[in-house]
Parts: sequence; C-alpha cells; structure tokens
Amino acid sequence: MRSIFHIISFMLTVSAIIPSGLFAQDQIIELWPNGAPGRIDNPAYIEGLASDKANRILRISKPTLAVYLPEQAQNTGSAVLILPGGGYRRLAMDHGGYDVAEWLNSMGVAAFLLKYRLPNDSIMVDKKIG
Repeated sequence: MRSIFHIISFMLTVSAIIPSGLFAQDQIIELWPNGAPGRIDNPAYIEGLASDKANRILRISKPTLAVYLPEQAQNTGSAVLILPGGGYRRLAMDHGGYDVAEWLNSMGVAAFLLKYRLPNDSIMVDKKIG
C-alpha cells in the first residue's frame, strides 16, 4: 500500500515534469491495475451515473487518479489531491471534482482527482477497510 507521503511525492514530481494541458485531464492512472486488495470480483457491479443527479458516479470498483496540470507558464509547483464527496453513496464528480480541478489549474496548481471505491459488501471482503 502506498502511504500519503508517497502519493504527495508522486503528485509533486508529476506536476513538475509532465507538460501541461488547458483545463483537461492530462492522464488517468489506474491505482490498482491488478485489482484492489480485499476485492471481490462481481461482474454485476457496474460503474454508472446516478439517475437523480448529473455527474454523480455510482458503483466504483476500479479507483483512478485523474491528473490535471496547469499551463507551464502558470505552474506554481503546487499540487492538491481532490476527493469528491457524495455521502458514501456516490461521488459528486462535477462540482466536487472536475470544477475544482479546473479552478485550481487556473491558479497554476496541479490537481489530482481521486475516483475512489465506496464501501459495498458485494465488492469488498471487509468494507471497513475499503
């Protein structure tokens, strides 16, 4: 498992060396390419959008980190990790994720948007550690 120190070090390194884009994700990194520890494979558990609100993602089983880098000329060398909210039921990816990443980029700050798994017995051996 990666510690928060390793994640922050990685974010700062990436923000300093990768060429930047304009308010768009530059890269998506799959955090557990071989599957998250303690997972239960469940083909019926399919990621999708909530029907009641736009850009609310449900049933996340493959966490990712989206990299948003500011324009090179504006890059301050700072980075922020964004974990959108949603009440342990869904992730509010628009106002709690994409919009925040773009706003941070406009100030020269690199943003790393985490799409994380939500506790669910059908995809986790122990959802307390999910």
